[in-house]
Amino acid sequence: MNEATTIKLQLAQRSYELKVSPEEQWIYKKAAETINATLDAYAKRKAFRDKQDLLSMVLLQMSVSNIKYEQKFVELNKIKSSSLDDLKLAKDIDNLLSETSLQEDKTRID
Repeated sequence: MNEATTIKLQLAQRSYELKVSPEEQWIYKKAAETINATLDAYAKRKAFRDKQDLLSMVLLQMSVSNIKYEQKFVELNKIKSSSLDDLKLAKDIDNLLSETSLQEDKTRID
C-alpha cells in the first residue's frame, strides 16, 4: 500500500500543499496546470473586476465540461449495455437455432 505524499501546487498564484497518493500525483499536477492555463486564457480575453469573478467563470466552465463528460460517459455506457444485450440475444438465438437444427437432424435419422 502506498502512503500519501505531500505535493505543492500553484493555483491562481497561490501555493497549496496536499497529501495525495503517488499514483494520483500526476492527476493533481495536470489539474493545476489546466486550471492555471484556463485562468490565464480568461484573463487575456476579458478584464474582470476582481479575481473572484475570474475564478467563478473558470469554475463554471470546468463544471460544465465535467457535466458534459459525465453525460457522454452515461450515453456510452448505455450503448455498451445495449450492444452487450444485443450480443447476448444473438448468442441466444444462435444457440436456439443450433438446438433446433440438432433436433431436426436427430428426427430425420430416427
